[in-house]
Amino acid sequence: RVKTEFLVQMQGVGSKNDKVLILGATNLPWALDPAVRRRFERRVYIPLPDIEAREYLLRNKLKGLDKGLKDEDFKNVAAKTDGYSGADLEILCRDAAFQPLKLAQKTTKFREVIVDGVKKYIPLDMNAKGNFVQRTVYQLEDHSLLLPDITSEDMERAVAKAKPSVSKADLKE
Repeated sequence: RVKTEFLVQMQGVGSKNDKVLILGATNLPWALDPAVRRRFERRVYIPLPDIEAREYLLRNKLKGLDKGLKDEDFKNVAAKTDGYSGADLEILCRDAAFQPLKLAQKTTKFREVIVDGVKKYIPLDMNAKGNFVQRTVYQLEDHSLLLPDITSEDMERAVAKAKPSVSKADLKE
């Protein structure tokens, strides 16, 4: 019933030269009903991002969080993500951005720093040596947690967990 109503409504759109543009996008065009496909006059194949586009997307998604990353880190991750869609890269960047927070949740070692006259705490790895404050993130004063920048190790962890959502078979089809 939904498909029938969709086709009826789509048939009436633009019949009075209303200058209406209907744009659809799918990763599975072969799964669409032929009647739906016929309603779209033009079909444009947009390939997965190439290495330059992947590097651009990574930089763009991590803008403002990328102080701990170098150009070669972005190039390295872009090279390892062949076959990834823009959405896959967004998930990867989100996972990398959460790595410092995950560290803060599991560690009991924090370095005390003063930022603009306010005491802040930076989470340290459990194997860290030297001066540190022993407590959990839940024992810190409100608004005193200062997360470290995303590192190349955070990106590598995210890449190791990430998987492309578009298979080679899907691309071939």
